[in-house]
Amino acid sequence: MTAETDGSGTDRGLGGNLWIDILGPTRLRVDGVSVPLTHKPVLARLLIVLALGSAKGVSAQFLERETWDGREDAPTARLHTAIRRLKELGLRSCLRHEHPGGRYRLDLSPDRVDAWRLLACAESLSGAEPPSDEALEEALALWRGDPTEGTGLRSALGTGVRAARATLLAERDRRRRPRLLILDDLVGHNIAALFGDYPHTVMTKVEEFWAVADKCDELFDLILVDLHLTEGTGGAEGLAVLQALRRSKVAAILMTHRPREGEPEAVVRRHNLLAYYVKAGNSPGTDFTNLRALVDDLVGADPKEILLPRLDEELARRERKATKLIRLSGGSDIGRRQMRQHVDQIRLMIREQRSVGDIRRAMADFNDRWLPE
Repeated sequence: MTAETDGSGTDRGLGGNLWIDILGPTRLRVDGVSVPLTHKPVLARLLIVLALGSAKGVSAQFLERETWDGREDAPTARLHTAIRRLKELGLRSCLRHEHPGGRYRLDLSPDRVDAWRLLACAESLSGAEPPSDEALEEALALWRGDPTEGTGLRSALGTGVRAARATLLAERDRRRRPRLLILDDLVGHNIAALFGDYPHTVMTKVEEFWAVADKCDELFDLILVDLHLTEGTGGAEGLAVLQALRRSKVAAILMTHRPREGEPEAVVRRHNLLAYYVKAGNSPGTDFTNLRALVDDLVGADPKEILLPRLDEELARRERKATKLIRLSGGSDIGRRQMRQHVDQIRLMIREQRSVGDIRRAMADFNDRWLPE
C-alpha cells in the first residue's frame, strides 16, 4: 500500500491527487474533484473489495466472487471491464496487476484511503506513540457509514473496519472519563475494582492526599471521599479533605457508613458536593455496584446542572446566616450592604453559569469573610 513519489510528495501518475472514501457512500476524489460512485454500484463494490482486501492484493477469482457473488472458476469479461472503468476514473497508475493471473492491489499510501487511515489509527493505540485526542477524533470523523451496508456485499468484508471503529470509540470514551481519586482507608482497592475503565488513583491514608492537595485541580476531576478515613478513631478526616477542596474545581462525592441522621445531606450542602453514597459495609465482600451506577449517572450529566441550583440554594442559606450573625454582633447597615453586595456578585456568577470552580472559590471567600468558623 505504498506509492512511489516524484520527490515532491505527490503520488506519481495519480493525476496529481487521489483519495478513496469507502466509509459511507463510495466516492473518489481526483485532483480535488469528488467522483461519487452512487450510480455505479458495480464499480463501488469492486473498489470496496479492493480496499478491504489483503494488503498483498486479492485474486481475480476473489474479486469476481465478492463483487458479483459469482461462481466462475476464472475471471470473466465483466471483471476486466470494471477494472478498466476504474482506471479511467483515475486509478490507472495505482490499481496494480503484477502479471497475468496475479493479484490486484491498490498501490497507495495509507493516508489516501479512509478505511486504511481508520485501521492505522486503531492499530497505533497499542504502539509506542498512541494517537493524540485530535488524531483520534479525525479518524472517527472519517466514518460516514458501514462500507458494506446497502451494497449487496458480504457484511463480513467490513468486520475489520467495524472493529477498528469500535476500538477507537471505546478509547475516546475512556479518555473522556474523569480522572478519579478514591480516598478510603478500608475498601479503597475494592471500590477501585469497579472502575477499571476509569483512569483512577487509590489512596488509603489521608497523609497521601495532603501530599498532593495543592495539585488536585491538575490531577483529578472527581474524588470519592470516605467520611471516616481512620477507622476506630471516631474522627471525620474526610471533612478536612472536603474543606481543603472548597476552592477547587474538582467535583466530589461523599462516602459514609452508618451515618447519623441528616449528616450526609448536611455535608453535601455545606461543601457543594455532587452527591453522597451510603456504603452497605466496610469489608472486602461488600457490594459497591450501586456506587458505580451513581458515578456513571453523574458523569453522564452536566455537573453544572446538578451543582448550580444547589449553589444558589446554599448561597441563600448562607446569606440568612450571615445576616443573623451581623445583627447579633451589632454590625452596621454598611456591613449588611457589603455582605449583600457580595451575595449579589456570586448570584450573578451562578446566573451566568460561570465555572463551578470559580463559584466554589467565591463561596469560600464569602465564608471566610462573613461566616468565620
